[in-house]
Amino acid sequence: MGGLAIRPLYLAFNYYAVRPPPYAVVYGTDRRALFSFSPALWNGSDIRRLQETLGGDTSSWSVNARELNEAFPGALPGWMVLSDSHPIWTIMLGTPLMFIAICLGILITDLLTTGKP
Repeated sequence: MGGLAIRPLYLAFNYYAVRPPPYAVVYGTDRRALFSFSPALWNGSDIRRLQETLGGDTSSWSVNARELNEAFPGALPGWMVLSDSHPIWTIMLGTPLMFIAICLGILITDLLTTGKP
C-alpha cells in the first residue's frame, strides 16, 4: 500500500459545484490506483485518520481527469478521461449514438410485443 492522495478534481461538466470537489485515490507502491472514492461523503476526521494510517498527501491545487490519471494510473475510467479531455466531441458523438440506441430499443420492444394477444 503506497498511500492515500486527496485532490480537488475539476471536471469540464461539473457546473453545479462552487469549487472542485475532493477526490481520493488509494494507490500502491508503484503509484497505480487500487481504488478511488469521494471523500466528500466521509467525515473529515475519519479521512484524516485513514490518511495518517495509509500515508500519502492532500493537495489544494485542483487537477483535471487527465492529470489525476497520469499521477495515479487507473484512478478514473478511460471514458471519463476522454469525455473530460474532449467535451465537445463527447456531445457531438454521444447525442446521435444515444438517439440511435433509444430508437433501436423502441423498435426491438415493438417487434417483440407485436402480434401477441
